[in-house]
Amino acid sequence: MSDLLLTLGIIYALWILLQTILILPKTGLST
Repeated sequence: MSDLLLTLGIIYALWILLQTILILPKTGLST
């Protein structure tokens, strides 16, 4: 169970990091 939570936590963190990388350039270009 702990392994599943750890995996989901890593995927969640990578997803947020990916969103940040994709969103920042868009906001930088729009401003």
